[in-house]
Amino acid sequence: MFETLYSGAVGAGKTRALCMKVVMRAMRPGAREGLCRKTVASLNKTTLVTLLDNDGDMPPVLPRGSYEYNQQKGRIKIRGGGEIQLFAFDQDLSKNELPMGSYNFTGCGIDEGVELTKEQYLWLMSTRLRLKVKGLWPEAYTATNPGAKSHFLYNHFSIGDPAARSPYRLVLQTKSHENTYLTSTYLSSLDDTDEQFHKKYVEGIWGNFEGMIYSNWDREKHLLDTELRGDVYAGVDDGTGKGHAFCIVVVVVTGANDMQVIDEVYREGLLHNEKIELCRAFADKYHVDTFWVDPSAAGLILDLRNVDMGAIGARHLGKGGRDRNIGIGKIQHRLAVNSKLGRPRLLVHPRCVNLIREIEGYHWEPGRDVPHKENDHAVDALRYMVMSIDRAGLMDFEPEAPPLKDMPRWTKRSLIQEGRELVMARDMPVVWDDDWDDE
Repeated sequence: MFETLYSGAVGAGKTRALCMKVVMRAMRPGAREGLCRKTVASLNKTTLVTLLDNDGDMPPVLPRGSYEYNQQKGRIKIRGGGEIQLFAFDQDLSKNELPMGSYNFTGCGIDEGVELTKEQYLWLMSTRLRLKVKGLWPEAYTATNPGAKSHFLYNHFSIGDPAARSPYRLVLQTKSHENTYLTSTYLSSLDDTDEQFHKKYVEGIWGNFEGMIYSNWDREKHLLDTELRGDVYAGVDDGTGKGHAFCIVVVVVTGANDMQVIDEVYREGLLHNEKIELCRAFADKYHVDTFWVDPSAAGLILDLRNVDMGAIGARHLGKGGRDRNIGIGKIQHRLAVNSKLGRPRLLVHPRCVNLIREIEGYHWEPGRDVPHKENDHAVDALRYMVMSIDRAGLMDFEPEAPPLKDMPRWTKRSLIQEGRELVMARDMPVVWDDDWDDE
């Protein structure tokens, strides 16, 4: 089986190249090529526009009149050839609920591969590319923007070490200036950007860049493959709806005020009773003291209490975005290496792959003190737990000043206010009102 990764900067024509390859392979009679993206919404708004509609001055990749499109089944039948099956990873893989059902493919195109988890990519590779048609090799071909060096695609394709790359894997890397169809005006606008943006989005270089919320994260410093001992708590993000994952992060809190995330659940498409069962399984396995839950998930909190599990709505100090940024500041502070101890106060076990992936991709919206609202279920669950534990006075607050230098203005102001309120918070009973209004 062959794998191709087309990693390019903005305007490099990645999606168009991907669609062209899908069509070329699907023109062979008997072929069934998959075409997918992380969510149905992003597939419809981007990939399908390039494939079937005019994209600016560019015509559709698939000429009108050359195909029949069954929109309900997401199937495009090419006249005189094979077919293209559209799908997305909105459903739970463990239940095999993907839109293509039990279909096998001759090959598959993946748009914006950095959005996929390692589990989703390998699931597709190992279970769906099994349809054989004479003249077509099984192949997975992926178009993507560059991501962090910690992303599984970076290591899977040995981008940093081409000499170690498998002969069955091909990497194509392009820069914006290599697309001869882009106008000089557009290219000039790309060049008139800051250095970090230019490296990633114009030169197409993989790496960690500014705008990362947890910019002090470092795998060498924060990953620990042995489990610490102490009291055990869990943070829970309910993650209802398609494309949203239900997430549990299990955290050990030591007597020395250190925290370690030792395990996680990250599942999409769960029923309410299945979420209860997962919480029960983790409570039994790790002797979880308390589940700190997204306060908007009132039904989940109540039902966990009804089966004798300690569940509390993650209480915040204020309203709206200020709550979130205080929690972000607490995690940033714990990730910072404590000058007195010479170590960070928050560690993560390597098995928590989804939390690690989200930490490394969690970033601010450009020009705003607001996190980008995507792929944030595990980091939200961690924030509920860390903020609730620290705020409730179950742990000593660090007297050392938080790392304010690289924080947005709103986060700085929130942390300063948090310092004023913390003394009062420690003396308050840990009681959460059921009618707490979280705006």
